[in-house]
Amino acid sequence: MFHKILVAMDYSDRSRKALEQAIQLAKCTSAEVMLLHVHSPAEPDFPSHSYPSTDIGFIDSALYVEVMQRYAQQWQQFEQKHSQILRSFAHEAETPNVRVNCTQLYGDIGRSICQMAEDWQADLILMGRRGRTGLKEAVLGSVSNYVIHHSPCSVLIAQNDVSRSPVKEEQRETVAI
Repeated sequence: MFHKILVAMDYSDRSRKALEQAIQLAKCTSAEVMLLHVHSPAEPDFPSHSYPSTDIGFIDSALYVEVMQRYAQQWQQFEQKHSQILRSFAHEAETPNVRVNCTQLYGDIGRSICQMAEDWQADLILMGRRGRTGLKEAVLGSVSNYVIHHSPCSVLIAQNDVSRSPVKEEQRETVAI
């Protein structure tokens, strides 16, 4: 069955739901779980990369060094914050029967998830989805769609809770098998 389950995390309720499902599945199959968070410029607290270029010629080198040091400091704080969040998820999810690890990557989210699944030799990727459709999906892209089509292993998408009107028992169609 599944021995290695990769859970793509963005710290949303969708990814929490995916993590819950991964832990339940891991308990049943004695699988190892890897939590993965991929940093991208789309994150609200992603460090700003606006720094002066030395190509301008009139930039003071002391100012340039100061700006670059501030930028490095922002990155360090950013990485520490996200590492702590990811470790707290791993700690919450760990049970006596389930081993949970975590890692962070940088880059294109879909590609990074697929590459990590291949490198770690995952049997399953479990992730949430935002539910974008139509024009929003075409313009903004869909990480889950990319992963489904490029993954080296099976992919399970934890759906958002959709409010549906309850179907009465007599309205359901029954099919004899």
